[in-house]
Amino acid sequence: MAIKKVELPKKYEYVEGETPEEFKKYHGRNKISYSQYSSWHSMYKGSYLAQYFLGIEEDSGIFADFGTKCGEYLEKLDRSDLSDNDVEILDSIESPRDAHYEKEVVIDLKPFGVDAVLQGFIDRRMEDKIGVDIRDFKTGAAKKEGFYASEEYQQTTLYSYFEDIAGNIITYSGVILFPRKGNGTEKHPLRLEGEPIFIETPYTRKRAEDVLKKIAKTCIEISDYYKMYNELFLDVQD
Repeated sequence: MAIKKVELPKKYEYVEGETPEEFKKYHGRNKISYSQYSSWHSMYKGSYLAQYFLGIEEDSGIFADFGTKCGEYLEKLDRSDLSDNDVEILDSIESPRDAHYEKEVVIDLKPFGVDAVLQGFIDRRMEDKIGVDIRDFKTGAAKKEGFYASEEYQQTTLYSYFEDIAGNIITYSGVILFPRKGNGTEKHPLRLEGEPIFIETPYTRKRAEDVLKKIAKTCIEISDYYKMYNELFLDVQD
């Protein structure tokens, strides 16, 4: 298979002492993430173009910040300004200290036709006697359960693929959704409410390979736009 050269806004960076040694070989390669892939295919591409082409950092927003705080509590027991009720709900799920939180994943996209890599982070990876258990943590409306159970959501599929090709058996792949209420105002602060929802996202290698082909195609689309942007920008500078 011919490997398509692409030019993407982000490059993979290996940091000595921080990045796993196994990923050193990817330093400097063009990089995409699942969130970038999703953003590119959203109805409005302006957010992607502003952030990755123009370098305009966006405020992550109160909802994302709240989700980050919940994730940091599950990983580090750092409760920040979470309420007692929030902490009680987060504590209701299994959070073993020997689990690996925010485990980096890098998938080479050359087998799918492009010279780029996909980078991601597994929220929680646990090993058992048979294989590995992959979980992604989400906060949001309970009605989002249908989305995470659908073919539209493929994040855990990609993480499971990384483990699969490394020779590990996937014993479970899924999302833990913490139902969230409120809008961030003083009267209606963000809070967790109700029991966590456990959503299985069954893994198959074919499912993973199908989405990786789509991501590779997306890399080519982004590259075409990015090259055009750079040509126009350089012309203006000249």
